[in-house]
Amino acid sequence: MKREIWWRITGTHAGIIAVSGLLFAFATYKLWQTQPKKTVADSGGEIHIRSAPFRQPDKSRIVKTKATSRPVFEQKSAPPLPSYLAQALKRIDSLTDPGQQTEQLEYEVAAVPEQIFAEALNALALPRQTASAVIMRQLLLRRWTALDPVSASSWAEVLADPQTKQEAFSHVAIVWSETDPNKAGGWALALPQGEARESAVLAVGFERIRENPMESLQLASKLIDSQRRTQLVEQAVGEWGNRNPLEAQEWVLQMEDESLRQVSLARLATVWSGKEPELSAKLAATFLTPGQEQDRAVVSVMQRWAKQDPDSAAEWLSQFPDGRLQADALDNLIGIWTSQEFEAPAQWLYRLPVGELRDRGLASFAQKIAPFDHQSAINYSELITDEQTRKRSLQAVRILTQ
Repeated sequence: MKREIWWRITGTHAGIIAVSGLLFAFATYKLWQTQPKKTVADSGGEIHIRSAPFRQPDKSRIVKTKATSRPVFEQKSAPPLPSYLAQALKRIDSLTDPGQQTEQLEYEVAAVPEQIFAEALNALALPRQTASAVIMRQLLLRRWTALDPVSASSWAEVLADPQTKQEAFSHVAIVWSETDPNKAGGWALALPQGEARESAVLAVGFERIRENPMESLQLASKLIDSQRRTQLVEQAVGEWGNRNPLEAQEWVLQMEDESLRQVSLARLATVWSGKEPELSAKLAATFLTPGQEQDRAVVSVMQRWAKQDPDSAAEWLSQFPDGRLQADALDNLIGIWTSQEFEAPAQWLYRLPVGELRDRGLASFAQKIAPFDHQSAINYSELITDEQTRKRSLQAVRILTQ
């Protein structure tokens, strides 16, 4: 009887202890779930523990369609930025060294879990962000694009703010072009017409210049904005001209847009002038129509040619038709030539037939040497046959030597 009572008492105590243990374990587990995970971060040479809570993505923001597996993001009111990122931004904003700010931003972005990219970017896309928050948004979007360009581009497409969308499209296009330029280009061209699309197409085009300048030119033809189109064409033609100038010239001459063709030919002439100045000069004089593009191209060619071979440049210039363009090119030739020596340009001017080209050359030469040799400058001015040109040259020499 005593033994039976003893066993009952002991069993009751054991049961109570077991139940208490289970309750304690359950409470401990729930408490552990609510605590943020800890990671060790190295910042400024000091090791500290930083809270880095891992959050599941907000599934209510992603809608899967039956027609495609491409995620479609719906921009709703954004949740607050994860607390550890908000704290990191405050810490970064307090730094005064831009290099340290950049380093810390890159570190924080690299630590963001992929599952919360959309959530974090939604918070960072809100208006009135600090400079550090804007950079974090850009870095995070670029990282997302490198990992999953389809999802990153889908997120960017639903942004409401035009400026933020335009910026996002540019970053997506640049990073995507590095890994899959064909898909990046297709995505950019398929976007609705607008500033954001223009930015995306332009970004892909610039990224492709080094690898495939012809592809960049094809993308340029799809741009609506003439200024952006011209910028892209000039860069692409310049790169192509350095590699294969004749092939580039043949392609450019077949361009239907007259203004764009003129810009491209002028760019080719400038690029060639460093290697083939004579061919470059002929290209500018033959294929470019009189106007600003031809003026700039001829002057640019003359500047480079005069540095390499001023005698040949002078010989070509003497055969150029009279006019304002010849006069501008002459001023550049004399200026560069006299910076190298005095005797050779003086002898060339003496040999020129009497006329407007010789008079203008003598006036330009006299003004260039006036600060160094006042009397010689006066003597060369006296050789000018046109009375008005001679008087202006002598007056300029006197002013320069006062």
